[in-house]
Amino acid sequence: HQQTQQPSHTGSNLEPGLLPLRLEAEPIVREALGPSSRIIGSDGRPAMIFTEAGLVAVAVERPMTSYEIAQGLGVSESDLPPLALVRGGAGSHALTWVWGGQPWQGPTKAQLLSAVAQSARFSEAIAEAAVRTIQRYYAVQVLEPSTRGFLSILEKQF
Repeated sequence: HQQTQQPSHTGSNLEPGLLPLRLEAEPIVREALGPSSRIIGSDGRPAMIFTEAGLVAVAVERPMTSYEIAQGLGVSESDLPPLALVRGGAGSHALTWVWGGQPWQGPTKAQLLSAVAQSARFSEAIAEAAVRTIQRYYAVQVLEPSTRGFLSILEKQF
């Protein structure tokens, strides 16, 4: 009897036991970039990492070219910062920092913050991509049975 892997509700094909990228990356990003940093992403696409300065990094499921990342986000390559958090380099599922496409072994918090200060990006295209990503995320969440049930309870109460 062969077991088939069902795709998750987000459309990504995660291996069993792996957290979605956004959830796994969040504590790493908060530790490195501070508590106000945010990761916006869903459904197996590249995720955007923001601080008050703007888009400071991207998080991806596997090593990708800047062209592939830009296509996945719907922005131009010039809108991408050089910093990325990548899962799956060197045959591992660990998340590693990458600068300009090259692995960055063990950057210190000070080095990351300096890199972020130099490379933050913000444009109308980035803002639109962030809004689309958030809309996509909530569109999927509303379809979840538990969320649908919760919303129906709220609807009846109010």
